[in-house]
Amino acid sequence: MLGHRQLYRLANGMDGMPIDKKMVGKSAQSLCKAMGDRLRPLLADNATGADGETLVDELWALLHGMAALYMDRFAPFDLTKVTNAAVKLVSGARLRPEAQPVAH
Repeated sequence: MLGHRQLYRLANGMDGMPIDKKMVGKSAQSLCKAMGDRLRPLLADNATGADGETLVDELWALLHGMAALYMDRFAPFDLTKVTNAAVKLVSGARLRPEAQPVAH
């Protein structure tokens, strides 16, 4: 994103650039499945492949959101901040949703 801003914008359908949502959706599903399998060891012992895919989707949303804020709102892009946010997300994912404490 930092080195190829316009390509990033085009690839993500930003600035009104039309994209084939069906094709992008299929590609995203394939990516989430492949990466989810690789990230599953970072999760709880009883995590499923679907849990890994959810984590990939959440990481993708986090990173894309930070990139979009940087490009569109002139928010500073701080790699340390991005890394810390991703680590917090992965660390929190070690607990399965049903095992997480309920906030009162």
